[in-house]
Amino acid sequence: MWRMPTPHLDFKFALLAVITMIVSSRFAVKVPRVNTNVTVSDTFIFLALLVYGGFAGIFLAAAEGLFSGIRISKTTLTVAFNSAMMAVSTLLTVLVVEFFFGPIGALRFLDWQHFIPAVGAMALAQYFINT
Repeated sequence: MWRMPTPHLDFKFALLAVITMIVSSRFAVKVPRVNTNVTVSDTFIFLALLVYGGFAGIFLAAAEGLFSGIRISKTTLTVAFNSAMMAVSTLLTVLVVEFFFGPIGALRFLDWQHFIPAVGAMALAQYFINT
């Protein structure tokens, strides 16, 4: 059975989580020539994945999905679906990246020839899984 190690969450992670949930979902960057937006929360979730590992990134994605769902809808089902969708898509991204590149928390220690393709694969996996 596959098991994700629990990270050491500290004050810096709590600060990252608070910033992600309060500020970042309100700001989005339009991608040119493509009908999509990238929110700042996606960047913070990637940062949590790289620094704290998969468990922390999935937890942060679920919490951000919950907070953004509460902001855009009052329906309990919609809020729960938004949070679950963020958590599952981040989990699948972690699984894809770990399958091809190894533990996601260890990516930041790789040299740039391996780090850049891994982060690119992470971004593409997240994009296609969310689409």
